[in-house]
Amino acid sequence: MPEFSDDEIMLLTIYYDSKREWLIGNLMNMLSATTPEERELRQTTEILIKKLSAITNEQFREVSALLAS
Repeated sequence: MPEFSDDEIMLLTIYYDSKREWLIGNLMNMLSATTPEERELRQTTEILIKKLSAITNEQFREVSALLAS
């Protein structure tokens, strides 16, 4: 499982959904609303989406369990 930065964990917490695909969709929707000035948020979100896309559903369950604790 990849390591997540504090900023990525914050985004996971805010946009969390029980299915990985839905979480990625939530993050993509947020990205579409960002402005050019929000470059750091955009970069962090894009990296997080890549990490989430690369993990398995089992690994996502582990992430979910960490967020719930």
